[in-house]
Amino acid sequence: SESAPAAQGIAQELTDRLADGREMWNTYGPTEATVVASAARLHPGKPVTIGWPLDGWDLAIASDSEGEQGELIIGGVGLARYLDPDKDAEKYAPMGDWERAYRTGDHVRLTEDGLAFIGRVDDQVKIGGRRIELGEVEANVAALDGVYNSAVAVQTLPAGDKVLVGYVSTEGNVEDF
Repeated sequence: SESAPAAQGIAQELTDRLADGREMWNTYGPTEATVVASAARLHPGKPVTIGWPLDGWDLAIASDSEGEQGELIIGGVGLARYLDPDKDAEKYAPMGDWERAYRTGDHVRLTEDGLAFIGRVDDQVKIGGRRIELGEVEANVAALDGVYNSAVAVQTLPAGDKVLVGYVSTEGNVEDF
């Protein structure tokens, strides 16, 4: 997936080019929120953010400092539910006064224009619209017979497509693998 600064630059360029005289909005909501949880009206020359919570939603920043930068937490009426109660309890845990909250894994910063997306707090990437946990892929590759170590990375092909590439250290000769 694109880095947050690169994606921010693209979003800013599009806003500056297209929003003049048009009403444009940036909305945010992971699948676990079922619908958008926040929104910001876009204006040329103003930073692109994910905005402020919409009615019925609560947003908080989990951080070790003053709470102005950290992982985005969502609570509110539209949080999804898993059919499996154990999975649901794992993904939607109580937090503070909230009965259910979802840790998004998205790193945000509080600004005067709304919450600014900085990147991920984990090693999750998106390729072709699918979420991929690099650590999980590495662990599964390393668990293959004959492999004692692995690494996984996102590479960009000359045409611009993103692909997942795995690197392995094998036990013995490569031909035996």
